[in-house]
Amino acid sequence: MRIRTIKPEFFRHEDLFDAEEETKLPLRLAFIGLWCASDREGRFKWRPRTLKSEILPFDEVDFSRVLDALATRGFIVKYASDTGEFGHIPSFKTHQVINNRERDSILPDPLNCKESDACLTRDPRVTHAGKGEGKGREGKGKEQDSCPQADEKALLLEIWNLAPSKSRTRSSKKKVFDAWKRIPKQSRPTPLDLITAIKAWSACEDWTKEGGQYAPGLHLWIKDQKWEDLPEGPTTSTPKPPTDTGPEGWQDAFRQLHPDWLMPAIWYHVDLDIREEIQNHLNTKQP
Repeated sequence: MRIRTIKPEFFRHEDLFDAEEETKLPLRLAFIGLWCASDREGRFKWRPRTLKSEILPFDEVDFSRVLDALATRGFIVKYASDTGEFGHIPSFKTHQVINNRERDSILPDPLNCKESDACLTRDPRVTHAGKGEGKGREGKGKEQDSCPQADEKALLLEIWNLAPSKSRTRSSKKKVFDAWKRIPKQSRPTPLDLITAIKAWSACEDWTKEGGQYAPGLHLWIKDQKWEDLPEGPTTSTPKPPTDTGPEGWQDAFRQLHPDWLMPAIWYHVDLDIREEIQNHLNTKQP
């Protein structure tokens, strides 16, 4: 187990709360525990009994059901290789600043596994992970090819988090990924354009009036390619690109510190903790 960071906004995570209410399982505490059980890449061995003894040693709970509930809702993914079964937390690097002295991961990369449950678009293996009722489909073949690439997953998860709660309630991560993969690659926007658009729509009057009553499901917004039709109005005009371009050389520093990470297009989108790490790195190089 390792020391990890927890941000204040975690305690306001509506999706995790809703999942915990639905399944009646301690998902929030378990999810935090999985951060500590994961290596620097957000990977861990899929061993429910061992994980339970480390994370929830005194709780009378089937930890395999806990893992399944988190996996079917996209918080973690499960994959397999010749050496066993493993788990991965897609959002791990977005929220964790890893000590450079922590050793490299020795677990296989989920993107290179020969058979994987790591696709967030696959159907849940159980309909209600809290009760253990029924059996899901064992997806084979084409299902593995339907996943967006890893960088696209990270982008779509960021869009999901930026969307209003009503848009998320009327949608699901699976529907969002399915809608995205149906968009021809040549018609897909740049990450900056997509982020700019969802922020503009989330703030516009049509989506905010009457408590968000008229905000559509996020997958419908993607399906209709609404990033091409930004809302107008005095309070919903197209956001201007941030003027803070960041310190000179921050891109090179980012690649050096985190060579395996997807680098944001602009300094404004770099996590605050990573900004501080980059700034410190640049300061040490100055004479």
